[in-house]
Amino acid sequence: MKALFLALGATRRRAVLEEAAQVLAKGGRVVVLIDSLSAWHSEFFPSGVDVVDIGKLEQRHLPRKLEALVLYRIPCGLLQVIGRGPLRELARRAIKSYRRRIADRVHRRLFLPLYRRVWSQKRAQIIERYVLRGVSFDVVVVSDPLSMPDAVRLLHYYEQLGVTPPKVTYSVDHATLVSS
Repeated sequence: MKALFLALGATRRRAVLEEAAQVLAKGGRVVVLIDSLSAWHSEFFPSGVDVVDIGKLEQRHLPRKLEALVLYRIPCGLLQVIGRGPLRELARRAIKSYRRRIADRVHRRLFLPLYRRVWSQKRAQIIERYVLRGVSFDVVVVSDPLSMPDAVRLLHYYEQLGVTPPKVTYSVDHATLVSS
């Protein structure tokens, strides 16, 4: 069995890891799609699990690169240049404060909603290019509510191809109950 786990919200990490190990134990192939590795920092994926960090792949998109340059790299670089010598500690605190109070807030509240609205299909294109790339899955496990929109896009993708879509479930156990 080939299983794709959509775990973009990272709310059911333990369940995803246990079910991925269960599929691997039965000789299956597992791909886990996550939004950020930082949410999974304390978890260890079983060997044989392909983990795709879609957040990292989205950062390759030109608008995300420009945002990082304008919002983070240029201001922090200027503060580092200014803060050489005796002002080093002051500059370090200023950079930390700037990131927390200004840059991160602008990123979360302004840029990300705008980015998701304008380039809403970019995530689907990334999933098609890096996850699907000619592989058909038997089951898609939607692990959390944040993964629902991507599961719907995935079903539309299969529909456009004219291929029978995989079973979509909340748990691998549900997939085995449906197939029996």
